[in-house]
Amino acid sequence: MRVALDGPGGQAGVVNPNPYARFLPEPWRSIAESVGPAATWWRWTPASRPDGPGPIDVHIARHAAPEAPIRVLLLHGAGGHSGLVWPLAAILASEGCEVLAPDLPLYGMTRVESPGRVRYSDWVELLVDLVTAETVDDPRPLVLAGASMGGMLAYETAHRVPTVAAVVATCLLDLAGDPEALRSAVRT
Repeated sequence: MRVALDGPGGQAGVVNPNPYARFLPEPWRSIAESVGPAATWWRWTPASRPDGPGPIDVHIARHAAPEAPIRVLLLHGAGGHSGLVWPLAAILASEGCEVLAPDLPLYGMTRVESPGRVRYSDWVELLVDLVTAETVDDPRPLVLAGASMGGMLAYETAHRVPTVAAVVATCLLDLAGDPEALRSAVRT
């Protein structure tokens, strides 16, 4: 189904089917192509840095399933967006999970007032606040799953929010042991 996206501020629309599903083998390809996300928006303002990026309209691709026994928050890696993880989200949705996949600031459809001021710490703070908001009125388990940098963000977020039920992470980005890699990956 193709429906135009509404703007930020909580409105939802259905986004186009995912082009990345074509890279999956059958039967997963057909499943991934058959479950499209609803586009939702969440307004977030970082509280920890007065010189931060300002208000952010976070795009969140969702498959709502209030009857699902579990929810999964999927996090893309650096340079990615929610569409890249949506084939997996669609498969999880077909298995009875509720799924959400945010576009981190600077990626996908998320809108940032001052993009040059976004830092890794803002992504962590955003995810802590998003997980808190998602779990405050919903007792179902919430699993964080992430690829690459998304895996590291999932791990770090779960460490800070005790309501996270589990973490599934691939290819953790860990620059702590390599100062040169850290300098090249971080904007100062």
